[in-house]
Amino acid sequence: MIIEEIKNIKSETSDLKKFGLLIGAILFLGSFYLFWKQQQPYAVAGFILGVVFAALAFVRPVVLKPLQKVWMAMAVVMGFVMSRIIVAVIFYGMVTPIGLAGRVAGKKFLDLKMDKAAASYWIGRDQAKTEKSAYERQF
Repeated sequence: MIIEEIKNIKSETSDLKKFGLLIGAILFLGSFYLFWKQQQPYAVAGFILGVVFAALAFVRPVVLKPLQKVWMAMAVVMGFVMSRIIVAVIFYGMVTPIGLAGRVAGKKFLDLKMDKAAASYWIGRDQAKTEKSAYERQF
């Protein structure tokens, strides 16, 4: 699943240009921040790298393809991991406490008992609600 998604990463010229310009802009802005924080050697390195990425995006975007593939593969893997973490946090943080509170209160959310004497588990409904107006605005 992840491997298929990584194989299908778009690496057309326009995508490579966007990637190069974005990384160049981030490095460029980061270098200004580092310069402001009195970190001149790192600021100069970030500025030079930003200019190189931006220049490559315009002149030879194909050179950025391996780096873009690695970057996007890491993004796919991080998305895979984080989505599972988020779902687990929601489940164990919300659904489990609701279930535990229901058990403590004696609430049964599902009727799971087998009744061998019952002919059917069908729950009948009132025949009074069979008018057309009951079906028009259900919610």
